[in-house]
Amino acid sequence: MKQAFAFVCAALLLTACGGGGSSKIQEWEYKTVMADLSYHGGDWGNSDFMLSDDTLAVLGEEGWELVTSYEMVHTVFPNFGASAYVTGIRTNTRTFQVRFIFKRPLTAENKKKREQEAAAKAAKADSLKAAAEQAAIQDSIKAAEKAAGKVK
Repeated sequence: MKQAFAFVCAALLLTACGGGGSSKIQEWEYKTVMADLSYHGGDWGNSDFMLSDDTLAVLGEEGWELVTSYEMVHTVFPNFGASAYVTGIRTNTRTFQVRFIFKRPLTAENKKKREQEAAAKAAKADSLKAAAEQAAIQDSIKAAEKAAGKVK
């Protein structure tokens, strides 16, 4: 009886914890969409961030869902003493961009595509590095030849 009870408890524990190797961890891919501030006639109080409904619809059709968003701010100098612009002390920061983070399940097709893009980017970087090294070698040869010419 104790063995049967222990077996049932172990089976329930494995099932509750996702044991048994049947569950796979979901992989995600992420996309950052940046919406820049557009202001009207130099009036920062009358501003908005342009991310159209059409853009959001396309993202939704592609399977992207919004995870979070955050503001990018920069420091601006307060305009002390210019009564035409400021009455009293105001905040010293201004939002210039909003960033939206989206995610969607990573499919095998998208994973392969990302790997191919990463390989192409690495190959391009290697090519640029080789070209820079070759240019440095040529410069060294020219400098050595020039120095040898002065010695003679």
